[in-house]
Amino acid sequence: MRRNPETNMISGYYRLCENYRDAHDNIRNRTILAAGFLDNLSVEQKQSLSIRITDMVKNGEEVLFGEPDGQVEFYVRKFYAQIKAKHRLDLAENKNTKPHKGDWQTVDLDSLKNKDVREIGSEWMCMQALQELAIPEFLENRGWEPSQIRLALTHIISRAVYPASELKTTSWIHDNSAVCELTGLKAGTITKDLLYSISHR
Repeated sequence: MRRNPETNMISGYYRLCENYRDAHDNIRNRTILAAGFLDNLSVEQKQSLSIRITDMVKNGEEVLFGEPDGQVEFYVRKFYAQIKAKHRLDLAENKNTKPHKGDWQTVDLDSLKNKDVREIGSEWMCMQALQELAIPEFLENRGWEPSQIRLALTHIISRAVYPASELKTTSWIHDNSAVCELTGLKAGTITKDLLYSISHR
């Protein structure tokens, strides 16, 4: 609240603000635009103005639903133009490259089928840990062949993600996991005997 110099009355002075989290995970806000006094707008119009500007920033300049209020739309266009001119938001129009229009196609979601779906999240994390620990380099320095190193990494990761017998691990690698895509082996070549032998090695 502050004194409006035009009316000499105490009135609301409006700002468009954005909330964000800083590097220390504290909630902060910054002013995007000082809208000023909006005494000529009703409470409902001010709410509509806020919603429309937010919608414009997210979806572009077209009105998606309903007929726009002419008075509100005047301020929306004015403030949005100021935001773009001042580069206060990461809008596609403010970038050097034109926004990608895309090649939109209609897809019947009921016609989609999954084929050979495999897990890779936990396997990828384990692979990163093994690389951080320099396990591949350690085995190479011990005279291991590249194929033996790949098999060893495959088995270590499998045991970490899916602790089971060599027989069950083999089935898991064949049917569920993408671990071989990380280690460079063909999943079809993995057998329980190979896993037994690399465990003893």
